Amino acid sequence: MKLEVIDEKGECLVVADGSKPISAGASAACDVKLNHGAGAFVSTLVRVEDAWHVLRLDGDVKLNGRAVAQSRIASGDVWSAAGSSFRLVLRTHRANPATLRRFNERYAKELQTVGLSLDRVLHEGSNGVVFEARWSKRLQGKVAVRIQAGTASVDEKAAYRFCRGAMTGGKLRHPNLLRLFRAGRLGDSWHLIMELAPGGSLRDLVEGKRLPANRLAFVKRVGAHLSAALVAIQSAGAVHRAIVPSAVLLGDDKRAKLGDFALARDDKLATVQRFTIAGDAVGIQPFMSPEQALGSPIIDWKSDQYALGAVLYYALVDKPPFSGSSLAELVDRICRKPPARLASLNSDVPSDLQSLVERAMAKNPSDRFGSPEALLDAFNRLPY
Repeated sequence: MKLEVIDEKGECLVVADGSKPISAGASAACDVKLNHGAGAFVSTLVRVEDAWHVLRLDGDVKLNGRAVAQSRIASGDVWSAAGSSFRLVLRTHRANPATLRRFNERYAKELQTVGLSLDRVLHEGSNGVVFEARWSKRLQGKVAVRIQAGTASVDEKAAYRFCRGAMTGGKLRHPNLLRLFRAGRLGDSWHLIMELAPGGSLRDLVEGKRLPANRLAFVKRVGAHLSAALVAIQSAGAVHRAIVPSAVLLGDDKRAKLGDFALARDDKLATVQRFTIAGDAVGIQPFMSPEQALGSPIIDWKSDQYALGAVLYYALVDKPPFSGSSLAELVDRICRKPPARLASLNSDVPSDLQSLVERAMAKNPSDRFGSPEALLDAFNRLPY
């Protein structure tokens, strides 16, 4: 991600690159220092699970009209200080062109052995880089290659999860699941070779304001496709556990596909399941279920159902169902507070779709749909 701070005239004052610490002012202790008009203010930013948070605001700085010590940052938020205001714009991070050259040089021997040729960077983040590539074993079309950031030798727990996710994703076959072709070591890291999704991710569409004009039909189609994916995942005895907008990918045939099995668990893979630590709240906070947010050791497909509902909520109103001034507040809202009703945020959302999403996101798992098939049937019965 990049954080661009835009003044009222549309002038970009600073760009913050989420893949590394930033020093954009005289003080190396701060991430962003802005000088504008009569005053200056300093803030410290941190990136947590693909979201930006303000950890410190100096002086009389306000976020969205109120003073806060810590807050989640979202596109459209406004910082104000010394009579000036600044609108925040969050955009997908455009990778540095040097990244492609650096990886091709660093892993030249290993890439040649695997038969890969990296062509361009699709996404660059703190946990790794995804490339579009050619693969000698797949002569027609291109593939996506994800190279993890130092998981082979640095973070043992991350490596375990990477292996578990690869084993789970690799054995699943379904039109609405992103196909995994190969996983293994690549020098001092790990790599995945996957099906390429030319349409990008749901997060790309929402952040880029590129959703189809008929949003309701699009959301229905994505919901039905992801429900079908959950049918396949549950039938295989697996749980995804990290359904988020960036994991929902679109093929050139407009088919939605669920990818990113890094946190997936397969109850049939006993040798891998031991890497799951009881009480470890894995997942992406804004979309995780209440039971997952509380670190419950019992996570099943109904937790994935909740996340699917939260992702569709995001697609309908351009923001997650919950936010908070701290992670503790966010978890509390996920577990105890109802989200704002969809129709109050988007008057085009009909009552049947609102009811479907609300049931999928019920706090109590027993109040959600009883099976993936029932969820899929509910989407198929929507009239648009």
